[in-house]
Amino acid sequence: FTGSVHHEKVAGLINHFDIALAPYPKLEHAFYFSPLKLFEYMACGIPVVAANIGQIGEVVRSGETGFLYPPGNLEALISACKNLLTDSKQRQDVGQAAANEIHQKYTWDHNASRILEIARTLVSHQEKTHDA
Repeated sequence: FTGSVHHEKVAGLINHFDIALAPYPKLEHAFYFSPLKLFEYMACGIPVVAANIGQIGEVVRSGETGFLYPPGNLEALISACKNLLTDSKQRQDVGQAAANEIHQKYTWDHNASRILEIARTLVSHQEKTHDA
């Protein structure tokens, strides 16, 4: 256990992980959230095993960029962990695919580009509506 760690040192610690877990329980409500740790793990190339809730199921492609399991299903969580821990090639392949996914689709630059495109579309639509 490391205790409190400065933000700039977190990635260095994550890079020592074999796998990372996001074991959230089944939600009793329709709560939308985006777990930052999931993105950090994946960006570092660490394969994740995560409960399939909220945005997690939209980010992780099970078997490709990580592994999803039904929230609350301890047997599925354990099975996914065992599979990854006993297969170093799979860990490496899934981790690399996860890092590629995050660096291609989930960077701040990518998000800014998406927002600019939405804004351009709205401005164009408004101009067309105004001219009509």
